[in-house]
Amino acid sequence: MYLCRIINKDMIKYIKRKLKRRAVKRQLLKLKSLYDYNDPGTLADINTCMFICRNAIKHKTTNFELTPISLERVIENTKLGIFIVLDDRKITVINHVCYYSNIPMSDRDWKKLITMYDNKVQEVRKGKIRLMKSQVEYSLEKLKNKVVTKIKTPTE
Repeated sequence: MYLCRIINKDMIKYIKRKLKRRAVKRQLLKLKSLYDYNDPGTLADINTCMFICRNAIKHKTTNFELTPISLERVIENTKLGIFIVLDDRKITVINHVCYYSNIPMSDRDWKKLITMYDNKVQEVRKGKIRLMKSQVEYSLEKLKNKVVTKIKTPTE
């Protein structure tokens, strides 16, 4: 009976300590995210760059590219004359007149922008797949016959 009380007291102390540590860790994370902001400096206004980037993503004639090794996200819009590179929490905006390079962003803004980019790329990809599926007019048998006739009659 006495041994159970000691174990229970130790277990209660352990649980209280764990809860206190978790609360402190949560508060520290809140403080870190509150002060996690990089000053863009005098090079360019971060809000203007984000506005340009968001509108370029929403635009209909925008081309999207993703480099697999460096994970750079590229937004190209020839109609607007804008070329944007998103890389490692930094935006690079290029057009025929000016060039703004390596404009730093906060974690929160970066996540929003990347999520918006990824969702738009996913939407475009699904649209292309739907378009390809809707244009299917041959069955497998017709394709097989077409391939067989091409093989039998060599083209010169």
